[in-house]
Amino acid sequence: MCKASLLKAQAMTAMAVFALNYSSLQIETLCISEAARTVMTLGLHKRNLDRSSYQEGRRTFWVVYCLEKEYASNSSTTSLISNIDISRPLPTDLPTHTEGLAWLPCWARYSRILSKAYDLIFLLSATLIPAEQCFRQMDRINDQLQSWLNSIPDSLRPGSSLHRHRSKPLYMQEMVLRIHFSC
Repeated sequence: MCKASLLKAQAMTAMAVFALNYSSLQIETLCISEAARTVMTLGLHKRNLDRSSYQEGRRTFWVVYCLEKEYASNSSTTSLISNIDISRPLPTDLPTHTEGLAWLPCWARYSRILSKAYDLIFLLSATLIPAEQCFRQMDRINDQLQSWLNSIPDSLRPGSSLHRHRSKPLYMQEMVLRIHFSC
């Protein structure tokens, strides 16, 4: 593969999104893992002082993070991005959609919760902790999931009708479907 760059990370991410949603080619694993390796090589997971590409790098990292965490969880594979290594803050300054939701921070919070649940259930270290401690950790993860759900506007929250979103733009329809079927 070519030298690591922000453009390469963005291109691999775009190809991964295409492969996951529309393509019949089975290249999503390659695209997601290469995007994850690229953002890690570039240090986009770390808080840095370089402001020239700060916003773009931050958004790219979190999109790759979310894709990679969801894909790893859904395919029962170990994540390439360790939560312990991340010092990049969640994006908070993004525009909200018509329903009052900034999708990327919402998706990133969900992906972090998903990653914690996956680690608790499937990592070898999870088998070494007492059952009572494991149940306490599960309760904390469940509390975080409930807090995440409560942060979503009522009209988008799982349990509300999907029919009223049919006339919305396609990106809003996809966002609503992702939220509804995440839980």
